[in-house]
Amino acid sequence: MDRLVVFGCSSTYGQGLPDCMTGNELPSQYSWPSILAKRLGVSCVNNSSCGSPNKKILLRLINFDFKPSDFVIVLWSFHHRGYILESNDIGRSILAQDKDSDNFYRIHNEYDMCVDTAIYMQYAKLYLQNKSITNLQLYFDKNIEIYSKQNGIVPIDAEYLSYRKITEDMAWDNIHLGVKSHKNIADYIYEKINVNSRL
Repeated sequence: MDRLVVFGCSSTYGQGLPDCMTGNELPSQYSWPSILAKRLGVSCVNNSSCGSPNKKILLRLINFDFKPSDFVIVLWSFHHRGYILESNDIGRSILAQDKDSDNFYRIHNEYDMCVDTAIYMQYAKLYLQNKSITNLQLYFDKNIEIYSKQNGIVPIDAEYLSYRKITEDMAWDNIHLGVKSHKNIADYIYEKINVNSRL
């Protein structure tokens, strides 16, 4: 492992942490990827972006130029964020609170979006395996697992990370995870890497 390459949303970017108050700055040095990379003694490439829907996370992943020695971690976002592609490289995020989201959520329901996310997870896993890239996929959103099991078709090949268990503090905005919570995620993953020799 020479690089830690991560994908995700604000929970990976570190929005709300002391050096990333708005999410428009560079990814936070207090975020779990930065903490984890330092503990592993490798460089960190943080490909997350604030507010990312899971479709956008997948597209960033499959368009990234990986190296064989990369170790990839994906922390998937919540299922209720939509993403509309307008061209090959331009997309528009659709969030529930957006004023123009009514039409999107009229035809996209919770079940459908959870199953879509399960498909994105499975595709990412197969894509990285095909490139022989070691990876770990995590998710906070328990609904994805619940709905995909009801579907009975799309397997979840990722690990549930309990938001409640890792949350120790909140960022200044009281919305995003705080410094201690990011350290808890880094500790959790670091322990998992040490225990599981295939990573």
